Amino acid sequence: MIKNQPFVNGLPLFYGDPSAVVWDGKKIIVVPCNAQAWDTLLAQEPNSLIWASPEKIFPTHHLKYKKTVPILFCGDPSQGGSLVELREDGTLIFRVDIVAATFFMLSRWEETRSLTQADGHARFPASASVAYRQGFLDVPIVDLYATIFKEWLSVLAPTQTFEKNEFSVNLTHDIDWVRRFSGGLHFLRVIAAELIKKKSGLAALRQIRNLYIQITRPADDDFFRAIYDLAEWSEACGMKSRFYFMAAERSRFQQGYNPALAVLKNCMLALKDRGHEIGIHPGYSSFANVEKLTGEKEALQNAIHQPVLGGRQHYLRFRAPDTWRDWEAAGLKYDSTMGYADQEGFRCGTAYPYQPFDVEQDRALDILEIPLIVMDTTLKVYRNLTPAQAKARILELAKTCQTFGGQFTLLWHNTSLVDDWQEWGQVYREALFELAKLKETSS
Repeated sequence: MIKNQPFVNGLPLFYGDPSAVVWDGKKIIVVPCNAQAWDTLLAQEPNSLIWASPEKIFPTHHLKYKKTVPILFCGDPSQGGSLVELREDGTLIFRVDIVAATFFMLSRWEETRSLTQADGHARFPASASVAYRQGFLDVPIVDLYATIFKEWLSVLAPTQTFEKNEFSVNLTHDIDWVRRFSGGLHFLRVIAAELIKKKSGLAALRQIRNLYIQITRPADDDFFRAIYDLAEWSEACGMKSRFYFMAAERSRFQQGYNPALAVLKNCMLALKDRGHEIGIHPGYSSFANVEKLTGEKEALQNAIHQPVLGGRQHYLRFRAPDTWRDWEAAGLKYDSTMGYADQEGFRCGTAYPYQPFDVEQDRALDILEIPLIVMDTTLKVYRNLTPAQAKARILELAKTCQTFGGQFTLLWHNTSLVDDWQEWGQVYREALFELAKLKETSS
């Protein structure tokens, strides 16, 4: 027996040239792509990827997936043969390099090679990604390859059973704003906009009323009340939410607030008592600053007197693998930042939480990534979708997650229920009931 030979469901797995494998009986061989394939993929012209019909990659009598399959990497083409071959001796050969493709997507290796393409907030945009340029951002390709692999395993070992993965919905809320006005200057700018741009004295009076409420009854501020609305809507659908609060100072890109304020502390503890999770939403300048990240996490923990397990970076500012490394160093257990601001979809190629790998330090990181699939501002601001189109996209991607038994992570801000976003608050509420129905049909 080969030393340290890996086995999958009792079958030996080899990663190499089939002609070099000496093993009697059933076995699985994945043919590696060549050493230049990853860089070649980065430089490949948009929409030039090979897509295979499902009949060419799934076992035909197990065929459930009806769409074409994107092929990121293939083994040595000089060897010929089909994409997947089952020989008479029970040797299963994958000439699609599902190992390389999985590592490529989950490690976000391409993002470590494309730092010059970062946007104005130091984020890697969807438009620069292979998945977007090659048209498979809507495909959880890692989950698809895992499904293909599992289907072939059931052919080789038909008596083996596999644990069924249940579709789940992960509702998350980044609490960027807890009051309508950040300060006096902000209030004056809003009043000026009402009077000069909208020419509405009535609207200006409403803003004065809003300021009065903010000062005298902060818990009745519309932005603050919306936090409770989100909790109530989740509960009405039989679900719980994760609320990510800040502990950052005010700056250009954030309102900033102190979580130890009584009104905020009472809110967070009430949410916790109702079964919701309280997490951290680190401020804009916590990006690439592990000391600030750690300090904000500790400030939130001190305010609610309980451990904070995870959260999401403000503005989705993330650099792989550095940000994962910072969250690990800060003692956090999970991150849920890995989605694109400019496009919804599967940035990591999966709808499953997973343990990321640090390609620079060559090690698995002691943290869990829960990929973000859809964000409200992506749909309205970046993509300029109508409310109807946005709801359709939410449900389309949720159904994709359901197909693979994954987790659909949705981000909806508390501010996305009021003012110009009121119609979008209705979109969210309607989508929640549809998501609850999807969960029921999956259980």
